[in-house]
This record gives sequence, C-alpha cells and structure tokens, in this order.
Amino acid sequence: ICDTAIVALTTAMIDNANDDVGLLWLPTGAVIIDMTFSITDVDDGTAFVIDIGISGTEELLVANATTGQAAGLNSTMAAAGHLYKCTSRTQLRAYISTASGTPVAGTLKFAVTYFVDPEFSTTALTAA
Repeated sequence: ICDTAIVALTTAMIDNANDDVGLLWLPTGAVIIDMTFSITDVDDGTAFVIDIGISGTEELLVANATTGQAAGLNSTMAAAGHLYKCTSRTQLRAYISTASGTPVAGTLKFAVTYFVDPEFSTTALTAA
C-alpha cells in the first residue's frame, strides 16, 4: 500500500521549533517499508530542520532533514523506521525541529509504502 499526504505549510506552521502537523494514519499491523517527501523552499535563510515520525518518536522516519532550506526531495529514511510495525492505529506527523529563520509558505508532499500483516514479527531470527 502506498499512502500520501500533501500539506500546505503556512508561515505559522514552521516558525517555531516543536510545531507539528499530522500527515496520515496507518492502520494496526502496518509495517513500514519506505517513504519519501518533498518540500518547497520554506526558509529564506538556512535554519529549517524537519523530522517525520510518530508521537513519542519524532525521528522515526526522518531525522534532522534540512530539506526545505531549499526545495528538494528526500528519500533517506531513518533505520528505526524500516520495518517498523504499528501495534495500533498510528498517526505519522511532521515535526519542526528547528524553525525557519525567515519562514515562507510552501508545500510538503509525503508518501509512505507499507504492508499490513498483524502476524508480522519484528523479532530477529537466530541461528540454530
């Protein structure tokens, strides 16, 4: 399954560290395979830093990305997010880690690829 979100970012949404916005919900049993996001240039300066994750683990999928200081596409997923299994309905969120120095309204586009398997085990196999 591929799910997407397109968010119009206002200057008020990116002008303070710890601002965040919901992107989409994953169902119980979703196992994340991959993600990408693009963002327009939302900072006339070079301060903007963004994370993408879940409540309590803000950097699950993206940690300290500077995409948005200039327009760009980011497909580098944090290792912790690869094959992460949602044990309940889970909202993916974008978190502003460092606010824009000079905020500019823009657009965030996000896509996540996952499969749903309530029986999927995240326990590593061990050799006999």
